Amino acid sequence: MDKNCAEGSGKNDFSSKSPKNTYKTDSYLQAQRNDASDDRLGDTTSNITSRKESELLEKWQVAMHILKGNIGTGILGLPSAIKHSGVLVGPTVLAIIAVISVHCMHLIVLCSRYLSQKNNVENYDYGEVAEEIFSEYGEKPKYIARLTIDVFLVLTQLGFCCVYFLFVAENLAQVFGMYEVRIWILIVLAPVLLLSFIRKLNFIAYLSTFANVLCFFGLVGTFQYLLFNLQNPAIYPASKPIREFPLFFGTALFAFEGIGVVLPIENKMRKQEDFFWVLDTSMATVAILYIAMGFFGYVAFGEEVLASVTLNLPKLPRIGDKYPST
Repeated sequence: MDKNCAEGSGKNDFSSKSPKNTYKTDSYLQAQRNDASDDRLGDTTSNITSRKESELLEKWQVAMHILKGNIGTGILGLPSAIKHSGVLVGPTVLAIIAVISVHCMHLIVLCSRYLSQKNNVENYDYGEVAEEIFSEYGEKPKYIARLTIDVFLVLTQLGFCCVYFLFVAENLAQVFGMYEVRIWILIVLAPVLLLSFIRKLNFIAYLSTFANVLCFFGLVGTFQYLLFNLQNPAIYPASKPIREFPLFFGTALFAFEGIGVVLPIENKMRKQEDFFWVLDTSMATVAILYIAMGFFGYVAFGEEVLASVTLNLPKLPRIGDKYPST
């Protein structure tokens, strides 16, 4: 995929140094629609859809989606990941993974923009990008490419959702204590199904903002406890045996879960020329939070840190329980 995009970039001078060529303006698309004599339109004219002004995303909405698409339950498992990699090696590799993730996000967006401009289509999703890249090899390879991407997207998102359902249900069971975890999963299922019917990202941005505010308060409380219980980092190993690294990579890669939201958000952004700096700023914030949580969580609890750092926090009585008499 990188090779195809690189070759296309050379032919069309599609580089980051020429911002006018790195995104499709509305005037460009309108000119292409009106130019019926342009042979490149071909059968793709029917695929061009108007970008409804009311559904386009502002920069702050894009940032909220990117933050919410990345910051989730995975951040709470990073102290355990550092336990399996070392107090020095772990944060360093996390920073490298963050750079690679952002680089891949840039590549997929550049590929989508180049192919859209080349084929005179407004935008592409992940499967369509893969299909277009493999189209020169025939019908079967491009179908397999699209199917592979779509299947893996479904599997990854389904896996993330399963973890979220379990995490929320377990916390509700601990706080309220009325039902077992399986009952709480069914209770949570109803509102989540209703949310899944919302198709407009500009409306979901307000929900993402509200969720980010709740995450902020939760992370502030967690960091407060960690910072007041820090140990000397020198007492912990700088690195761990290589046999433990798969556990580190599994947790770290799960934490960087937001690449699946990049193209849909970019396709709906009002000023697409600003997308990359918004993406970079948001992902830098994510990376700093990840590294800080992993490092401070491990330094605070050491080898006793559990799969989710919240399990190491002191437990309060459940709602409805009576406090012990003094």
